[in-house]
Amino acid sequence: MLCNDITLPGDFNPHNTRLWVIGNEYGVLGAVWAGNEQDALDELVNANLGQALLIDENDADEDSACLGNAGEPACLDNVWLAEVEFQPPRPGRAPAFCRGTRAGEETLDS
Repeated sequence: MLCNDITLPGDFNPHNTRLWVIGNEYGVLGAVWAGNEQDALDELVNANLGQALLIDENDADEDSACLGNAGEPACLDNVWLAEVEFQPPRPGRAPAFCRGTRAGEETLDS
């Protein structure tokens, strides 16, 4: 899970940033914070979590997407995205990504 732009319910959120989980037919590829599906896919590729989506430029056609800052060709045929809906935390418990962000971590793996 990428700890970028974490925005929890009740936070000031002018860009409607929320947590997206992205995967394909093999499972979850990653989770990123973004304002919409396209930005979520771009963040996934920029964080090197979306390598499974990228295709060779020679295999790209008009149906191929361009993802990330570099506009790399990608096939989204089997991709799914799910927006995470937060439930109120139990008293005395902070989500792990809140603790990670406060410690300056980029991902929960850190």
